Amino acid sequence: MRFGWSFNLHLDVFVAQVIWVIGASMVVLAGLVYLPRWAIAAAGLIMIAGHNLLDTIHPEHLGAAGWLWNFLHQSGLVQLGPQTRLFVLHPLIPWAGVMAVGYAVGPVFKLDRRTRERLLIAVGLAVTTGFIVLRAANVYGDPAPWSVEDSWFATVLSFLNCEKYPPSLLYLMMTLGPALILLALFERAHGRIAGWITAFGRVPFFFYVLHIVVIHALAVALAWATLGDAGWLFGAPPRQQPAGFGLSLSGIYAVWLLVVLALQPLCRWFAALKQRRDEWWWSYL
Repeated sequence: MRFGWSFNLHLDVFVAQVIWVIGASMVVLAGLVYLPRWAIAAAGLIMIAGHNLLDTIHPEHLGAAGWLWNFLHQSGLVQLGPQTRLFVLHPLIPWAGVMAVGYAVGPVFKLDRRTRERLLIAVGLAVTTGFIVLRAANVYGDPAPWSVEDSWFATVLSFLNCEKYPPSLLYLMMTLGPALILLALFERAHGRIAGWITAFGRVPFFFYVLHIVVIHALAVALAWATLGDAGWLFGAPPRQQPAGFGLSLSGIYAVWLLVVLALQPLCRWFAALKQRRDEWWWSYL
């Protein structure tokens, strides 16, 4: 993934982001699975709801052990060696909590469909409503309070502008609440469109790896075509973007749609390949 983001083989900068935190959360869950399911759910909810209480603690408060706090709670740069750095983008605590709660919710999917849908919608509505109430109160759940802006649209954006790195309680409520509702509603989705979209869900890791490389390659092609120079795109981010480079918002959506359309046949092919193979390691791809 590092090469996909950088197109560079120099091992000087690493970024601990999505793949790292999923893997690390699995390791945490490997220990939690020995607890009763209610205890796993409680541990996950405590991590999700309580980690913002730790926002006043910073790595510099912990001295030589400050790097550990970057991995657990606060995003930041960790110096691994004289010329090697690691930027922790996704700290562990809140995401391990999400995985623990997801594991604890597993038995819900053994219920009959009607009961499962009702439960998912009820919990999703409760979480979403809780987000609106707690966010409106501006008392807890996100390090940046919202404010009334010059226009109603800017005010709405301020209300929704919750911290993702690490994901605050309100960010998780804002995203997981509607996701639970959609999860219930999408169970009734069938037909060609649903089947077309499902191809991505069958090979999420394959799509994730591939789309990063494709989008980066498109950015390189655009830089060469418009600026005559793409050298700045070969290296670890963040990069100093030249003036005048980029697309409008509509252009960004067009590229997104183009990439999705282009990768769908490959995802469908890889999903069929995985289904035909029976070696154990295919399940990790």
